Amino acid sequence: MFNNRYSILIALVYFFSTNLGHAQNSIFKLTGDIITIPISLIDAYPMIAGEVNGVKGKFFFDTGLITAIEINENVVPLDRDKMKAYRESRTGSNQIFKMSMNESINEVKLINGLKFENLKNIQSGNFQHIQNITSVDCLGYIGYDFFHGYIVKMDYLRRRLIFYKNSLEREKNKDFLADEIVVAVLDFDISNAQNHPVINARIGDLELQVSMDTGQFGCLQVTEEGKATLEKQNSLRQLSPKLVNVKDITLDNKFTTKLKGMYLITDDSFSHVKKHINIRTDNYMSIGHRLLDEFNTVWDFENKKLYLLER
Repeated sequence: MFNNRYSILIALVYFFSTNLGHAQNSIFKLTGDIITIPISLIDAYPMIAGEVNGVKGKFFFDTGLITAIEINENVVPLDRDKMKAYRESRTGSNQIFKMSMNESINEVKLINGLKFENLKNIQSGNFQHIQNITSVDCLGYIGYDFFHGYIVKMDYLRRRLIFYKNSLEREKNKDFLADEIVVAVLDFDISNAQNHPVINARIGDLELQVSMDTGQFGCLQVTEEGKATLEKQNSLRQLSPKLVNVKDITLDNKFTTKLKGMYLITDDSFSHVKKHINIRTDNYMSIGHRLLDEFNTVWDFENKKLYLLER
C-alpha cells in the first residue's frame, strides 16, 4: 500500500436511490435529485465501474480532479483523427505528461445505469501510472465537475456514493442526514481550488492547514522544526522512515482524532501542491482514505461543511 513514494504522491493531487435508470445525456454531468452510484475500493481508491465506447473497466473517482471526466488512452482506443494536443498536466509527484482533447466520445456508461452519448471536448491521456496503483482496466478519472452542485455522501462501508442536489429546501431539511448519527460538523474554506476543502487544524500545539480529497491515503508535510515539535509532544509515532501514526489532531477546533499510516514528507516536494490549493501554513496535512475509512462523510461544498458520521 505504502510501498513507495511514487505511488502515494501520484494519487494525491492530479491538477492541470432515486436513480435515473437509463437516462441519457450529452454532457458528462449529474442530473436529477438524488443519485446513488456503487463503488469498489482498490487499496485507498474509490472506483466506479463503467464503459467507454464499449470498453468495460473502472473509473477512479477523485475529488482532487476538477475535470468531470478524463479518459485513459492506454485502455480505451480513441480516434487519433479526432484528437489534438491540448496541455501538459502534472501529478503531486511532479510527473509531467501530455493531455489531448478529443472532439467527441461516442458513449460513456456507469454501473448505476447512467448513460452519456456524443460527449464533446473530452480530455484524455496515458494514465499508466494510475493503472499501476489501481487497476489494469482503469478507464480514467471522474472528478469534481461531474457532481458540481451536489452534496456528496461517501459511504465506504456500504461501498456507495450518494449525491443530493443542492436546494434551499435541502439546506433546511438536511435529508442527507436522515437516520445518521453526526459525530462532528466541520467548517472549511475554499480558496484557489474549489474542489479542495481546506480546514484549519493543529496537532497538539503545531498549527497547520488540512486539505481533503479521495485520491490518496493521507500525508503529513512538515518542516524539520515542525517534526521536532511533534516528536517532543509525543504526537508522532514513526513506523518507518516515511510512515507515521499521528495523534492529537484537532480539526476546526471541534474534533480531535488520530490517523494511522500517514505518509511523512519533510522536504519541499509539495510546494506546488500547497501553492495550487493556497495553503498558507508552513506545515500541511492532506487527508484521504485514512479518515474516510473511519467515518462516513458528507461533503457540502456550497455551504462549506464536512459532516463526519458514525459508521
